[in-house]
Amino acid sequence: MRHKLVWFALVALLVAAAAAAQNAPMEGSPPIAITINGEAQHFATPPIMMGDQVLVPMRDVFEALNATVVWHGDTKAVTAHNSDMISLQIGSRNALVGQRPVMLAVAPILYESRAYVPLQFVHDALGAQVAWDATGRTVTIASAAPAMASVPQQFAQAEPQMVAPAQPQVPPAAQPQTCPSGQVLVHPQVPVTVQPCPVPCPAPCPTPCPGRCR
Repeated sequence: MRHKLVWFALVALLVAAAAAAQNAPMEGSPPIAITINGEAQHFATPPIMMGDQVLVPMRDVFEALNATVVWHGDTKAVTAHNSDMISLQIGSRNALVGQRPVMLAVAPILYESRAYVPLQFVHDALGAQVAWDATGRTVTIASAAPAMASVPQQFAQAEPQMVAPAQPQVPPAAQPQTCPSGQVLVHPQVPVTVQPCPVPCPAPCPTPCPGRCR
């Protein structure tokens, strides 16, 4: 019976040691570089590896992305604010972004007296684009693209309207001119003297061409 208890105790110690090793930062590796918006950053404590996850110092990264960060030492909680209120607890994988719950890949930790969060959480909380280059041991972060402002309706580009080509103007057909009784038509540019029509004037007038009546 005693041997079984010793065996179970050894197994429990081995499992605990393996879990602790998996959740401990990897030491002895070259430091991880970090670039934010194209600029190399030189934080007091660089990103670290924990298992297969890259963890970054939350305050340094969030403030570089224009978010405010507050540390609550009595509860070991961190709150941040950008467009949403962000809250998390050291040792808990559950975080809150606005009203949206977020499950972290690994729980945040305290390392060198700083709160560290998984790299993916930078994207989940702030919408930033993140990338990890394992070969070059480099973290790359880019701010989220700003939302496009809506265009007021009066300045919105209207859809092109199909306009029918203008139809050529066709002058109305000339109407035959008639003269009053007793007069005849005379072309306006040909000064002629005509005698009045006999009374009564025959119809139509003697000279049916454009002009004026005499």
